[in-house]
Amino acid sequence: MPTQKRRQMSVLFVPNDGSRTVVFKLGYRSLRVVTGAFLLLLVMLVLEFAFIWKIQEWRQTAHTLTEENRKLHTEVARVEELALTLKRIQGTDQKLRQMLLPDSELAPAAHANTGSTDSTAVIGREGPTVANVAKRSPASTRDTIVSR
Repeated sequence: MPTQKRRQMSVLFVPNDGSRTVVFKLGYRSLRVVTGAFLLLLVMLVLEFAFIWKIQEWRQTAHTLTEENRKLHTEVARVEELALTLKRIQGTDQKLRQMLLPDSELAPAAHANTGSTDSTAVIGREGPTVANVAKRSPASTRDTIVSR
């Protein structure tokens, strides 16, 4: 059986100084494999640069979110501190109201969460001409005293 000759490509390296000429013979099949490997490496290099760019973007986003998280934790601590201060002030307010107005409706209504919005009480010994109305706004947690 005769053997079938494969097609080959020859690459010649001819030096200028007249020394020995080098010949490389490559089959088309091996040339395609080398070209495919080169293209695969080129695609991998492009993907690496694309992922490096994306990783840098993620790193910047993570840094921004870390800073924002730190600021929010600071704000939460401040809000908790203010809530404790508000509770302390409300307790003092309740004690003062009980001391100044032990028989009025204003003392228990100051911290009632039942939804009643108006309470009227007479303050002082002048008579019914001076009255204070305690209003609690649903959007606010503090009491507003309005004189009439």
